[in-house]
Amino acid sequence: KNRYLALIRAILRKSEREWDWLKKAPTLKQYQEPKRRIRWITKDEARKLINSLPDLYADLVQFSLMTGLRQQNVLQLSWHQVNLDLKVAWVDPEDSKSGRAIGVPLNDSALSVLNKHKGRHDKYVFISERFNQPLKRISQKVWDAALDKSEINNLRWHDLRHTWASWLIQ
Repeated sequence: KNRYLALIRAILRKSEREWDWLKKAPTLKQYQEPKRRIRWITKDEARKLINSLPDLYADLVQFSLMTGLRQQNVLQLSWHQVNLDLKVAWVDPEDSKSGRAIGVPLNDSALSVLNKHKGRHDKYVFISERFNQPLKRISQKVWDAALDKSEINNLRWHDLRHTWASWLIQ
């Protein structure tokens, strides 16, 4: 509702200020929106989580924590999007939420994860050993078991992005 109101408000203001169709644009109040949930974990919690996951998932979590990439961008990461010599990866515009290319600097931890997966598949970085294909999604069963084992509550995969951003600020 608030997005529609913002559009209507913009049209009314333009009608008043630029087109001279209105003497005074009416005031439109927005609806109260719920507070957004921001959740992140400490480095100690991250270590516990990584240690409680199977190898592939542990690598995916570690890479996500070091790059801040969205889950699908990590799962679908291909070798043509990585330059180990320049220590950079990128998300192609058609694969990013914003529609713009995203450059991602790679630290030593992210590089070690990539080097561990080098040569396993000719196209994709992270693949399921069982199917020799990239994962389509993260198994909720595996994720929940790891959270229980590491005693972490209320954590979604997307919160790894919040963690990366929080660590970067800190």
